[in-house]
Amino acid sequence: MRTLKKADNFLMENMRDYRIVKARKSMLDDIYKIELSSFADPWSRDSILSALSALDGDSVLCHALLYDGMPAGFSILVCAADESELLNIAVDNKYRRRGFASALLENAELSAVSCGASVMYLEVRESNEAAKSLYKKHGFNTVGKRKNYYRRPSEDAVVMAKVLNKSEK
Repeated sequence: MRTLKKADNFLMENMRDYRIVKARKSMLDDIYKIELSSFADPWSRDSILSALSALDGDSVLCHALLYDGMPAGFSILVCAADESELLNIAVDNKYRRRGFASALLENAELSAVSCGASVMYLEVRESNEAAKSLYKKHGFNTVGKRKNYYRRPSEDAVVMAKVLNKSEK
């Protein structure tokens, strides 16, 4: 019989059940806390509420990653015609480095394909190396830059895109 090592305990902790669900208005407070702790220039509570209030069939898709029944991360995606844009994605600080951002990103890609999108775009702070690395790992490429896109502090955005695989649908 094999004995557990510290690394095994870490893997077992990360294997706990999580699920990604359509985000609901009742999750607003938890999602907003994640937003505030994740970004220097966060979305307003009203902006998140507006996204969560989108009706079924609207082009805005909001998902929450639930860990032990509580939101540990979220994503907000918009689809229009054959394009999609990942508007927001964040994971609670205490749940980072567990693969949850990858799970949310993969879910967003599948959702975009289900909406008929063939490409996904996103913007990321030029200095956010962790996020850029995540996106590159998932097949996103840099396609442009938006000068002074971000505030607090002022910073350029790197525009990234990925051609989505329709067979993932």
